[in-house]
Amino acid sequence: MTAKEKEEVVYLRSISPKIKNDEMKKNDWRYRIMDLSEIELKEELKTWSRIKCIFWLYWNDPNGIWTHSQSRDEGYPLLTTKTARDYIFMMLTREER
Repeated sequence: MTAKEKEEVVYLRSISPKIKNDEMKKNDWRYRIMDLSEIELKEELKTWSRIKCIFWLYWNDPNGIWTHSQSRDEGYPLLTTKTARDYIFMMLTREER
């Protein structure tokens, strides 16, 4: 992980508090994307870095294989930005909203 990516992880952790109520959900970046239309979601995800995508994926599904070390340990290729964005899009659009 590069120094810039490490900085981003620290930043993402700092803006990602434990959610204690519905009011907090409305303002949290991890939840806000869940209310976007498919078109809005595609546009929003285009702005997300690979690290931000992995951070969200791990938060949403902590049992998934998202990080470098998890991928390496399980024998999977590293998650690309495009694949991470595709997974998020699929996760949020496959279920009825």
